[in-house]
Amino acid sequence: MSNALGQQRRYSWSSACALLLVSAAVIALELALMRCLSIASWHHFAYLVISTALLGFGVSGTVLTFAGGLLRRRFALSCVVLTGLFAISVVLCFAAAQALPLEPRYVLYSGSQAALMFLYHLILLVPFLLGALVIGLCLMHFEGEAHRVYATNLIGSSLGGPLAIGLMFLLPAQALLCVVSGLGLAATALWTVWGRRRPGVVAAGLLAVGAGAAALALVSPLRLEVDQFKMLSTMRLWEQEGRARHVLTRHGPRARLDVYESPAQHHTLFVGLTATELPPPQLTVLADGDAAATVFNIRSPDEAGILDSTLMAVPYRLMGGDRAGPGPRVLLLGEAGGVNVWLARRMRAVHITVVQSNPQLVDALRGPLSDMGGDVLSGPDVTVVVAEPRAFLERTGARFDLIQIVTSEAQAAGVSGLRSLHEELLLTREGMALCLDALSERGVLAATRGRQLPPRDNVKMLATMAAALQARGVSDPAAHLVQVRDYQAATTMAFRSPVPQPVCAALCRAADERSLDIEWADCPFVRYDRQVNEVPGPEGEPYSYFHYAAEQMLTGRREQFFRDWVYDVRPAVDDRPYFYNFGAGPWAAGRRPAPTSCCWGWPT
Repeated sequence: MSNALGQQRRYSWSSACALLLVSAAVIALELALMRCLSIASWHHFAYLVISTALLGFGVSGTVLTFAGGLLRRRFALSCVVLTGLFAISVVLCFAAAQALPLEPRYVLYSGSQAALMFLYHLILLVPFLLGALVIGLCLMHFEGEAHRVYATNLIGSSLGGPLAIGLMFLLPAQALLCVVSGLGLAATALWTVWGRRRPGVVAAGLLAVGAGAAALALVSPLRLEVDQFKMLSTMRLWEQEGRARHVLTRHGPRARLDVYESPAQHHTLFVGLTATELPPPQLTVLADGDAAATVFNIRSPDEAGILDSTLMAVPYRLMGGDRAGPGPRVLLLGEAGGVNVWLARRMRAVHITVVQSNPQLVDALRGPLSDMGGDVLSGPDVTVVVAEPRAFLERTGARFDLIQIVTSEAQAAGVSGLRSLHEELLLTREGMALCLDALSERGVLAATRGRQLPPRDNVKMLATMAAALQARGVSDPAAHLVQVRDYQAATTMAFRSPVPQPVCAALCRAADERSLDIEWADCPFVRYDRQVNEVPGPEGEPYSYFHYAAEQMLTGRREQFFRDWVYDVRPAVDDRPYFYNFGAGPWAAGRRPAPTSCCWGWPT
């Protein structure tokens, strides 16, 4: 009896390898589910996987507290059964969760959807619970060698992450779940070898491995049910209707990239009403099912004339980039599809530096999309740096005449969900101060953002640029700032030096020619009382709330304005880098309404 007990408690190579595989599989499962849900649903929905995994481990502790003695008496059989069930549940639970008619956007408004949300994550909890039971049971059973068990668990967990990330470059996200299930089946086989002298263990092991193989065959190939409101679903529908063509798909840990070509899709951002040219043929790049970039299917900058009518062209016009003479040195932070590279070339930029954090996107533009995209990232005038924009700024010693924050170029999003807690470290006071440090003496920092009513993002952008200028010793930031807008967006600019008179003259010409409204510029003869693209303003005043906000922030009434405004538009800082967190309205404790009640009756 003592020999049998000693054999049962012996921590051998087979038990160690089985535990290592289970530990690696649990971590790989967590990463695989995050990728699957990021593609199929929304990224903030995917982040709940972390909480689900932790809850599974917590529940396993409760189960082991009450049933640990029973499971230890049949340890070998328990490990075989639990590990086999883990392997089976990985694919079956994911398939079952996807079958639920869950609409995440209605969770706050529908009790049935809230219940489905709870059930969804309860289903996904099952494999984490089973994997955690195996790990916890090993720590209890091999109590005399707990240090070795814990070391094995740590090694397995440390291997599971790199394994999953490496496979993400080779396999679709849903295929990773099959790999995780395979790891579970291999661990089941090893537990069977370890407990082969126990009655029923071999039979249970063979049954578990067979059931796992059958489950994999039943659900293979796993298909992601992509949310119907994601752009990927729209493109797939258009492809079925013959209105779109799928060009390529690339998998990776940062995102799944899908590229489609469709004559029905034209996305040339922030084109003004004075545009006379049509958009060129385009490719749409999707990242995790959402639109991420536009690639112009052209061969020459001459074919991109429509870009002259965008707000992003205004900084070039102020620097004389649309006339003869030496062009600027340009830094594009976060450029994705190359559209702003074409614009810089049209404005005769002498050199263009593109900083993009996703190497897959760069490889796609330089590889399979190079011919269709006109080799936009090739040529002696372009340098591509694969890095986070903030990290590049911290280490570069180069100086640029124009720094364009491309990552800000989007229609303004709402503030619900995780987006309100999204960290944007480039759009903080410190991040913009780094941009100012990288400017030449005549340089300008520019950021374009879709407008809202009442103003929100663009007000915070202006406030943050002003704070960055003050952080670099500028006593009068108002003399360095310019903000212009059209009917759909605003461009905010910070100059390294006070805005000179030639720039003021170019600004007035650009506003007249492109039907723009100047909301702030320390220039003579600029009038704020004549709006081309009219938006509401303070009662009885001819100017807009954009100018009202700029005037309040830049003329000594900043703190009072921050307290009274309907949104939290104080400058973002590194210690509080939530640029999209505007959840402070007049209903919030201690916050008074804006003086003119600007928000009532408007969508916020």
